[in-house]
Amino acid sequence: KTAIEAAAAAAIASGGYLYFTPGKTYAFTTLSLPANLNIRSHGAILRDKGTNTGATVSVVFGDNTRADDVTITSPGTETNTDLFSFGDGFYANSFTVESDTQHAIGGGTCTGQDIRIGYFRSRKVDRPLHFYNQATGAGEQTTGSWIGYLDVENYVRAFRADYCYGFVIGRVRAYTRSPNAVEDTAGQNGILIQGCSFFEIGDIDCEGAPEHVLRVGGSPHANCISIGFTIGHIKARNSGGCPLKINPTRLASVGVTEKASGWSVAGITGYDCGNNANEGNQELVRLSHARNG
Repeated sequence: KTAIEAAAAAAIASGGYLYFTPGKTYAFTTLSLPANLNIRSHGAILRDKGTNTGATVSVVFGDNTRADDVTITSPGTETNTDLFSFGDGFYANSFTVESDTQHAIGGGTCTGQDIRIGYFRSRKVDRPLHFYNQATGAGEQTTGSWIGYLDVENYVRAFRADYCYGFVIGRVRAYTRSPNAVEDTAGQNGILIQGCSFFEIGDIDCEGAPEHVLRVGGSPHANCISIGFTIGHIKARNSGGCPLKINPTRLASVGVTEKASGWSVAGITGYDCGNNANEGNQELVRLSHARNG
Protein backbone atom coordinates (compact mmCIF):
# COMPACT_ATOMS: atom_id res chain seq x y z
CA LYS A 1 0.00 0.00 0.00
CA THR A 2 2.66 2.52 1.02
CA ALA A 3 4.66 1.95 -2.17
CA ILE A 4 1.60 2.28 -4.40
CA GLU A 5 0.39 5.47 -2.74
CA ALA A 6 3.90 6.97 -2.84
CA ALA A 7 4.19 6.13 -6.54
CA ALA A 8 0.79 7.70 -7.16
CA ALA A 9 1.83 10.91 -5.40
CA ALA A 10 5.03 11.02 -7.48
CA ALA A 11 3.03 10.52 -10.69
CA ILE A 12 0.77 13.44 -9.81
CA ALA A 13 3.76 15.66 -8.96
CA SER A 14 5.51 14.88 -12.25
CA GLY A 15 2.42 14.88 -14.44
CA GLY A 16 3.16 11.26 -15.39
CA TYR A 17 1.52 7.87 -14.98
CA LEU A 18 1.21 5.32 -12.22
CA TYR A 19 2.51 2.13 -13.86
CA PHE A 20 1.85 -1.39 -12.64
CA THR A 21 3.95 -4.37 -13.75
CA PRO A 22 2.10 -6.51 -16.31
CA GLY A 23 0.51 -9.59 -14.76
CA LYS A 24 1.67 -8.80 -11.21
CA THR A 25 -0.61 -8.95 -8.15
CA TYR A 26 -0.41 -6.09 -5.64
CA ALA A 27 -1.78 -6.96 -2.20
CA PHE A 28 -3.20 -4.25 0.08
CA THR A 29 -5.50 -3.70 3.03
CA THR A 30 -6.82 -0.28 2.00
CA LEU A 31 -5.71 1.93 -0.85
CA SER A 32 -6.43 5.64 -1.38
CA LEU A 33 -5.46 7.09 -4.75
CA PRO A 34 -5.34 10.86 -5.40
CA ALA A 35 -7.38 12.93 -7.83
CA ASN A 36 -6.23 13.47 -11.43
CA LEU A 37 -4.21 10.24 -11.48
CA ASN A 38 -3.43 8.45 -14.75
CA ILE A 39 -3.07 4.66 -14.36
CA ARG A 40 -1.50 2.13 -16.68
CA SER A 41 -2.18 -1.27 -15.17
CA HIS A 42 -1.22 -3.63 -18.05
CA GLY A 43 -3.38 -6.44 -16.64
CA ALA A 44 -2.04 -6.16 -13.08
CA ILE A 45 -4.32 -7.15 -10.19
CA LEU A 46 -5.07 -5.15 -7.05
CA ARG A 47 -5.67 -7.79 -4.38
CA ASP A 48 -7.71 -6.96 -1.28
CA LYS A 49 -6.42 -8.93 1.72
CA GLY A 50 -10.00 -9.45 2.88
CA THR A 51 -9.74 -8.01 6.38
CA ASN A 52 -11.73 -4.78 6.10
CA THR A 53 -14.88 -4.26 8.16
CA GLY A 54 -17.67 -1.74 8.63
CA ALA A 55 -17.68 1.46 6.58
CA THR A 56 -14.12 0.99 5.29
CA VAL A 57 -13.76 1.23 1.50
CA SER A 58 -11.03 -1.03 0.19
CA VAL A 59 -9.90 1.10 -2.80
CA VAL A 60 -10.75 4.79 -3.17
CA PHE A 61 -10.24 6.37 -6.60
CA GLY A 62 -10.00 10.17 -6.52
CA ASP A 63 -11.79 12.56 -8.86
CA ASN A 64 -10.83 12.48 -12.55
CA THR A 65 -8.89 9.21 -12.36
CA ARG A 66 -8.15 7.79 -15.80
CA ALA A 67 -7.15 4.16 -16.33
CA ASP A 68 -6.72 1.71 -19.18
CA ASP A 69 -8.05 -1.22 -17.18
CA VAL A 70 -8.49 -1.94 -13.47
CA THR A 71 -8.91 -5.35 -11.81
CA ILE A 72 -9.72 -5.69 -8.11
CA THR A 73 -9.94 -9.14 -6.54
CA SER A 74 -10.88 -10.24 -3.06
CA PRO A 75 -11.06 -13.46 -1.05
CA GLY A 76 -14.58 -12.47 0.03
CA THR A 77 -13.76 -12.67 3.73
CA GLU A 78 -14.10 -8.92 4.33
CA THR A 79 -17.32 -7.52 5.80
CA ASN A 80 -16.91 -3.91 4.74
CA THR A 81 -19.58 -2.00 2.87
CA ASP A 82 -17.73 -1.40 -0.41
CA LEU A 83 -14.73 -2.86 -2.21
CA PHE A 84 -14.17 0.40 -4.14
CA SER A 85 -15.49 3.93 -4.69
CA PHE A 86 -15.19 6.27 -7.66
CA GLY A 87 -14.69 10.00 -7.53
CA ASP A 88 -16.41 12.26 -10.06
CA GLY A 89 -15.03 12.00 -13.57
CA PHE A 90 -13.65 8.46 -13.22
CA TYR A 91 -12.72 6.92 -16.57
CA ALA A 92 -11.61 3.38 -17.48
CA ASN A 93 -11.62 1.30 -20.63
CA SER A 94 -12.50 -1.71 -18.47
CA PHE A 95 -13.10 -2.33 -14.78
CA THR A 96 -13.33 -5.74 -13.08
CA VAL A 97 -14.25 -6.56 -9.49
CA GLU A 98 -14.17 -10.22 -8.54
CA SER A 99 -14.43 -12.16 -5.28
CA ASP A 100 -13.24 -15.72 -4.64
CA THR A 101 -16.32 -16.38 -2.50
CA GLN A 102 -19.54 -14.39 -2.46
CA HIS A 103 -19.04 -10.82 -1.19
CA ALA A 104 -22.25 -10.22 0.70
CA ILE A 105 -22.44 -6.42 0.70
CA GLY A 106 -21.35 -3.93 -1.95
CA GLY A 107 -18.94 -3.61 -4.82
CA GLY A 108 -18.71 0.11 -5.37
CA THR A 109 -20.54 3.37 -4.79
CA CYS A 110 -20.25 6.77 -6.44
CA THR A 111 -22.46 9.80 -7.05
CA GLY A 112 -22.80 8.96 -10.72
CA GLN A 113 -21.24 12.23 -11.88
CA ASP A 114 -19.37 11.91 -15.21
CA ILE A 115 -18.40 8.25 -14.79
CA ARG A 116 -17.16 6.60 -18.02
CA ILE A 117 -16.47 2.86 -18.16
CA GLY A 118 -16.36 0.93 -21.41
CA TYR A 119 -16.75 -2.55 -19.90
CA PHE A 120 -17.71 -3.19 -16.27
CA ARG A 121 -17.34 -6.80 -15.13
CA SER A 122 -18.36 -8.25 -11.74
CA ARG A 123 -18.22 -11.78 -10.34
CA LYS A 124 -19.53 -12.98 -6.94
CA VAL A 125 -20.35 -9.51 -5.61
CA ASP A 126 -23.92 -9.06 -4.36
CA ARG A 127 -24.34 -5.37 -5.32
CA PRO A 128 -21.50 -4.48 -7.67
CA LEU A 129 -22.36 -0.89 -8.67
CA HIS A 130 -24.49 1.89 -7.21
CA PHE A 131 -24.85 5.46 -8.48
CA TYR A 132 -25.90 6.94 -5.16
CA ASN A 133 -26.66 10.66 -5.18
CA GLN A 134 -27.92 11.84 -1.80
CA ALA A 135 -28.63 15.42 -2.90
CA THR A 136 -32.19 16.62 -2.36
CA GLY A 137 -32.33 20.05 -4.00
CA ALA A 138 -33.75 21.02 -7.37
CA GLY A 139 -31.14 20.77 -10.11
CA GLU A 140 -28.80 18.60 -8.03
CA GLN A 141 -29.16 15.42 -10.04
CA THR A 142 -25.80 13.99 -11.07
CA THR A 143 -25.21 13.78 -14.81
CA GLY A 144 -23.17 12.47 -17.68
CA SER A 145 -22.32 8.88 -16.70
CA TRP A 146 -21.88 6.15 -19.31
CA ILE A 147 -21.20 2.40 -19.14
CA GLY A 148 -20.85 0.57 -22.41
CA TYR A 149 -21.47 -2.97 -21.16
CA LEU A 150 -22.43 -4.09 -17.64
CA ASP A 151 -21.54 -7.79 -17.25
CA VAL A 152 -22.50 -9.30 -13.87
CA GLU A 153 -22.57 -12.85 -12.50
CA ASN A 154 -23.56 -14.11 -9.02
CA TYR A 155 -25.49 -11.06 -7.90
CA VAL A 156 -28.37 -9.84 -5.77
CA ARG A 157 -28.75 -6.50 -7.57
CA ALA A 158 -26.66 -5.82 -10.67
CA PHE A 159 -27.09 -2.02 -10.72
CA ARG A 160 -28.85 0.77 -8.86
CA ALA A 161 -29.13 4.50 -9.57
CA ASP A 162 -30.61 7.22 -7.35
CA TYR A 163 -31.41 10.79 -8.46
CA CYS A 164 -29.31 10.79 -11.65
CA TYR A 165 -29.95 12.53 -14.97
CA GLY A 166 -29.07 11.42 -18.46
CA PHE A 167 -26.92 8.36 -17.72
CA VAL A 168 -26.50 5.62 -20.34
CA ILE A 169 -25.85 1.89 -20.04
CA GLY A 170 -25.35 0.35 -23.47
CA ARG A 171 -26.14 -3.24 -22.55
CA VAL A 172 -26.70 -5.35 -19.42
CA ARG A 173 -25.96 -9.02 -18.91
CA ALA A 174 -26.80 -10.31 -15.41
CA TYR A 175 -26.59 -14.05 -14.72
CA THR A 176 -26.78 -16.41 -11.74
CA ARG A 177 -28.45 -15.45 -8.49
CA SER A 178 -26.21 -15.00 -5.43
CA PRO A 179 -26.57 -17.60 -2.67
CA ASN A 180 -27.41 -14.62 -0.44
CA ALA A 181 -30.43 -13.70 -2.56
CA VAL A 182 -33.94 -14.48 -1.34
CA GLU A 183 -36.64 -14.75 -3.99
CA ASP A 184 -39.58 -12.36 -3.78
CA THR A 185 -37.75 -10.04 -1.35
CA ALA A 186 -38.27 -6.29 -1.57
CA GLY A 187 -35.25 -4.37 -2.85
CA GLN A 188 -33.59 -7.35 -4.53
CA ASN A 189 -34.34 -6.23 -8.07
CA GLY A 190 -31.92 -7.02 -10.86
CA ILE A 191 -31.80 -3.30 -11.72
CA LEU A 192 -33.30 -0.60 -9.50
CA ILE A 193 -33.74 2.98 -10.74
CA GLN A 194 -35.10 5.57 -8.30
CA GLY A 195 -35.98 9.16 -9.08
CA CYS A 196 -33.90 9.32 -12.30
CA SER A 197 -34.78 11.14 -15.52
CA PHE A 198 -33.78 11.09 -19.20
CA PHE A 199 -31.65 7.97 -18.86
CA GLU A 200 -31.13 5.17 -21.36
CA ILE A 201 -30.50 1.46 -20.84
CA GLY A 202 -30.02 -0.81 -23.87
CA ASP A 203 -30.93 -4.47 -24.08
CA ILE A 204 -31.15 -6.27 -20.73
CA ASP A 205 -30.40 -10.01 -20.63
CA CYS A 206 -31.15 -11.13 -17.08
CA GLU A 207 -31.32 -14.56 -15.49
CA GLY A 208 -32.11 -15.21 -11.84
CA ALA A 209 -33.13 -11.78 -10.54
CA PRO A 210 -34.44 -12.40 -7.00
CA GLU A 211 -37.33 -9.97 -7.49
CA HIS A 212 -38.14 -7.76 -10.50
CA VAL A 213 -35.66 -7.65 -13.38
CA LEU A 214 -36.07 -3.87 -13.86
CA ARG A 215 -37.88 -1.70 -11.39
CA VAL A 216 -38.28 2.02 -11.90
CA GLY A 217 -39.32 3.28 -8.49
CA GLY A 218 -39.73 6.38 -6.43
CA SER A 219 -37.53 8.31 -4.08
CA PRO A 220 -38.06 10.31 -0.88
CA HIS A 221 -36.48 13.39 -2.49
CA ALA A 222 -39.02 16.10 -3.27
CA ASN A 223 -37.40 16.97 -6.62
CA CYS A 224 -37.09 13.45 -8.00
CA ILE A 225 -39.07 12.57 -11.10
CA SER A 226 -39.00 9.54 -13.39
CA ILE A 227 -39.40 11.00 -16.86
CA GLY A 228 -38.09 10.63 -20.39
CA PHE A 229 -36.33 7.27 -20.16
CA THR A 230 -35.70 4.61 -22.80
CA ILE A 231 -35.15 0.87 -22.29
CA GLY A 232 -34.16 -1.70 -24.93
CA HIS A 233 -35.42 -5.28 -25.10
CA ILE A 234 -35.74 -7.00 -21.71
CA LYS A 235 -35.06 -10.73 -21.87
CA ALA A 236 -35.88 -12.21 -18.46
CA ARG A 237 -35.54 -15.74 -17.14
CA ASN A 238 -36.26 -17.26 -13.74
CA SER A 239 -36.97 -14.02 -11.90
CA GLY A 240 -38.79 -13.80 -8.60
CA GLY A 241 -40.86 -10.85 -9.85
CA CYS A 242 -41.92 -9.06 -13.00
CA PRO A 243 -39.54 -8.47 -15.92
CA LEU A 244 -40.65 -4.81 -15.77
CA LYS A 245 -42.23 -2.94 -12.90
CA ILE A 246 -42.78 0.82 -12.93
CA ASN A 247 -44.21 2.23 -9.71
CA PRO A 248 -42.80 5.54 -8.51
CA THR A 249 -45.64 5.49 -5.93
CA ARG A 250 -45.84 8.29 -3.40
CA LEU A 251 -43.13 10.68 -2.32
CA ALA A 252 -43.50 10.12 1.40
CA SER A 253 -41.62 13.23 2.50
CA VAL A 254 -43.90 15.67 0.66
CA GLY A 255 -47.06 13.66 0.08
CA VAL A 256 -47.07 14.19 -3.69
CA THR A 257 -47.79 11.41 -6.15
CA GLU A 258 -45.10 11.00 -8.79
CA LYS A 259 -45.97 9.52 -12.18
CA ALA A 260 -43.39 8.03 -14.53
CA SER A 261 -43.91 9.81 -17.84
CA GLY A 262 -42.59 9.86 -21.40
CA TRP A 263 -40.90 6.45 -21.36
CA SER A 264 -40.44 3.58 -23.81
CA VAL A 265 -39.45 -0.09 -23.74
CA ALA A 266 -38.49 -1.83 -27.00
CA GLY A 267 -39.82 -5.26 -26.00
CA ILE A 268 -40.14 -7.81 -23.22
CA THR A 269 -39.64 -11.57 -23.28
CA GLY A 270 -40.14 -13.52 -20.08
CA TYR A 271 -39.51 -17.18 -19.25
CA ASP A 272 -40.49 -18.64 -15.87
CA CYS A 273 -40.85 -15.22 -14.24
CA GLY A 274 -42.72 -14.16 -11.13
CA ASN A 275 -44.51 -16.21 -8.51
CA ASN A 276 -48.06 -16.72 -7.34
CA ALA A 277 -47.35 -16.08 -3.67
CA ASN A 278 -47.23 -12.30 -4.07
CA GLU A 279 -49.88 -10.48 -6.07
CA GLY A 280 -47.40 -7.73 -6.98
CA ASN A 281 -44.93 -10.16 -8.55
CA GLN A 282 -47.15 -12.18 -10.90
CA GLU A 283 -47.27 -10.12 -14.09
CA LEU A 284 -45.03 -9.81 -17.13
CA VAL A 285 -45.45 -6.04 -16.80
CA ARG A 286 -46.79 -4.15 -13.78
CA LEU A 287 -47.43 -0.41 -14.02
CA SER A 288 -48.57 1.92 -11.28
CA HIS A 289 -48.39 5.73 -11.39
CA ALA A 290 -47.19 5.61 -15.01
CA ARG A 291 -48.41 7.46 -18.10
CA ASN A 292 -47.39 8.31 -21.67
CA GLY A 293 -45.41 5.08 -22.11
